[in-house]
Amino acid sequence: MGRLNLTTLLAMSLTPLVSCTPKTADTDSGDGTIEIIGGVEDADGDSILDEHEGTDDADGDGLSDTDEAGIYGTDPHDRDSDGDGYTDGAEVTGGSDPLDSGSDLGLAWVVINDWAATEHILSVELDVEYVDLAFVLDTTCSNAGVLTSAALGFADIAAGLGARVDSPMYGVATFDDYNYSGMGSNGDKPFTLNQQITDDEGLLESTLEGLGIHSGLDAQESGMEALYQALTGAGYDQDCYGSYTSSTDVRPFVADPKDPFGGIAGGAGAPAGVGDIGGMGFRLHALPILLYATDTYIRDPDSTNSTLAVTPGGCPIDAASSDVARAVAALGAYLIGFDISGASTLYGPLEQMEALALATGSLADMDGDGDADDPLVISANQSLDDFAVTFKEESLLALERLLDSVVWGTVAVEVTNDPAGLVTSVSPEVYSDVETSTLDTLDFTLSLDDAAAPAAEDDQHFLLSFYVIGNDSVLLNTYDVVLTVSGAP
Repeated sequence: MGRLNLTTLLAMSLTPLVSCTPKTADTDSGDGTIEIIGGVEDADGDSILDEHEGTDDADGDGLSDTDEAGIYGTDPHDRDSDGDGYTDGAEVTGGSDPLDSGSDLGLAWVVINDWAATEHILSVELDVEYVDLAFVLDTTCSNAGVLTSAALGFADIAAGLGARVDSPMYGVATFDDYNYSGMGSNGDKPFTLNQQITDDEGLLESTLEGLGIHSGLDAQESGMEALYQALTGAGYDQDCYGSYTSSTDVRPFVADPKDPFGGIAGGAGAPAGVGDIGGMGFRLHALPILLYATDTYIRDPDSTNSTLAVTPGGCPIDAASSDVARAVAALGAYLIGFDISGASTLYGPLEQMEALALATGSLADMDGDGDADDPLVISANQSLDDFAVTFKEESLLALERLLDSVVWGTVAVEVTNDPAGLVTSVSPEVYSDVETSTLDTLDFTLSLDDAAAPAAEDDQHFLLSFYVIGNDSVLLNTYDVVLTVSGAP
C-alpha cells in the first residue's frame, strides 16, 4: 500500500492540517479564568471543552466517552491520548494505536476545519502491486537444460521479483507439438497447464522439478498455440468433433457452453485458485507476464514459410501470431522470449520471438540507452555449463527492465471506499501514455461534497480508499486517507 507523507506525498494546498495540542487542566484549581486551549474555551478548567460539556464526547475527538473508556482505553478528556499529533478518533479510524505514540498513523490525514475549500490533491506513485509470472516451457526432447535451469533458478527469481513488487505469484505451463501427422507423437500436447497461478512458491518449484521430456518429432513446435492458450484459456479441439480427446486436445481453463466441447469436458483450472483470468488463472489487477522458452522454430499459420504455417486445422482456431498479439492486448500482458538455442542453430526462434515482441509491445530498455524500444527477448545456449546461472540472471534482468520501462496507456484513480459519498469527482479522469521511466508521481484532484458531512458538534472521521489503475486493469498502488471534519466551534 502506498504511504502518503503528510507534508510531501499528499499536497493539501487549500486546507491546513490540524495541529493537536494536548490539553492541560486549570493549574490554579479552577479560579474561573477562561483558558484558551488550541483556540477553543474551557471555562472551568476541567479539560472538557465548553461546547462539549454535558455531551457523550467530552473531548470532541469523534469517539464517545463510553467507547474511549471501555473499548480503546483512551482518555475521554484528551483528544490525543498518546500525544503523537493525531487525534484518538483519527487513529482509530486509520487503524493505528491511539495509546502508542510510536504507532504512526501511516496514512494521509486530511482535516477540514471549514468547507470553504473542497478540492484536495492526491499525489500517487506508480508501483506495480501484483505481478503474475507464468513460465511457458518447451518440453520436447532437446530441452532438458532449460527445465533443469528453471527449477534450480526459480527460488532466486521469486526472491528477486518479491523484492520489487508487493505480491508476485507464479504458474507453469508446457508445450510440445500438435499430436498430429508427424508433428508430434503420443504424449505430446500443444499446451498443458501444469500449475495455475499460485502464491505457493514451494509448490511451483516442485512442479518445475517434476517436468518431464517428450518427443516433438519434427523440428518446429507449438509455441504459438501454447501462448494463446495460456493467455486465453480458450481450449482446443484438434479434430473438431466436439468431444474431448485427452491425447490431442486442450481443455478450456473454465468450462463454458461456448467452449470447443460445449462445456462438457470440464475446465483445466482448479475452482479454488487465486484467479480465473485467461488460461493460467491470472488475478484481477495483476500484471500478467509470460516467460516462454524454446530452442526451435514456432508453428505459426501467419508465417510466409510454408513449413511453419502447417497446423492441424483444429477448432476454434490454430493460433497464429496475430491471435497471440490480440490476446496479449486484451489481457494487458507482456511476453519475455527466451531463445535457448543460443541463436546458433539452424532452427533458432530468435527472429520469430523478436517479431512477436514488436507485435505485442513487449519492449523495454534492455540496452540501457533510456529508450524502451528493445524486444524483450533473451538468447542463450542451454547446453553451456553456466546456463542455469544465465537463465536466472537474464530472467531477473528482463523482469526488472520491463517493470522500469512500462508505458501505461492510461492511469486513473478509482474510489474504492467512500461510504459517505464525500468524493464527487477525480480530475483528470485519466492520464494517457504515462512512461514509468520518466515520472515518479501523478497528481489527481479530489472534489469533496460538503453536504455529505456537514460540520457537527464533534469531529467526524472517514476512511477513504483509492486504487491507482494502469491500462484499465493493473493495480499500480493503493492509498487510504483519513478525512476528519472538525467539530463545529
